[in-house]
Amino acid sequence: MIPSPYVAHNHQVLNASEISNSNACIMIEEKDLTASGMIGKMLTLSNDDACKKMLHENALRFGKINACEDIYEYMLEIINK
Repeated sequence: MIPSPYVAHNHQVLNASEISNSNACIMIEEKDLTASGMIGKMLTLSNDDACKKMLHENALRFGKINACEDIYEYMLEIINK
C-alpha cells in the first residue's frame, strides 16, 4: 500500500499502518517511495512464496464477505423507516 499523505487527519497512513502491522500488506509511505525501493520490494515479494501466502492469509481477515449486500440491506432499512 502507498497511502496518500494528503488526506484529512492522515487517516490513509493510519489505516495502512494497521494493516501493515498485522502482516497483511507491505506499506511504503509516499515520502519514502523510490523506483528502486519499489522494484526491490516487488522482486523480493515475487520470489518469496511464504511471504505472499502470509500476506494473503492475513489480508483475508480484513475483508468482509457479502459487504455490498450488507450495505444494501442497511440502506433499505434506513429508507423504509
